[in-house]
Amino acid sequence: MFRKAVFVALAVLVCTAIVAAVDGHRRGLAPSGLDKESQLYQSCGLEKLNDSERANLFRMAQCFPVRSYLEESAMRFVENDRWEEAEIYGTQTLRFDIDIADRQYLIAYAGGKTLILEPGLTETDIPMPGLYWSRFEGSRLVILTKDGKKQDFWIKRSA
Repeated sequence: MFRKAVFVALAVLVCTAIVAAVDGHRRGLAPSGLDKESQLYQSCGLEKLNDSERANLFRMAQCFPVRSYLEESAMRFVENDRWEEAEIYGTQTLRFDIDIADRQYLIAYAGGKTLILEPGLTETDIPMPGLYWSRFEGSRLVILTKDGKKQDFWIKRSA
């Protein structure tokens, strides 16, 4: 009896996650293709839930990100090579003690710290704000850009 209940609960969660991925509206209502007479609706056991429980289940399932196998395996491959997510906030014009004039520095969050990153002298392509893969290598932060290029930035300060 317990196994059957667990199986039904898992089936309901899996089916609702699939439905949520296919039809992305987030109002908590059942997607239009999932009416009470459909075979999917019956096989998931959704008729056993009242309207409020169904709405909560759909809302909960729609909050989970759905990634493909390709995305998941690519993420695991990069993470196994010691790459971590970093968020780039943008650039800021600053002048440190040794600077002659104002320079553009990159502001990022990586490894649990906010960093001020100095682009290399030959670096002209500054990454746009967003999430990137990064890896610490000594006093540098290497960022993997969206087109697969590695860019080195010197860590000027961290907080």
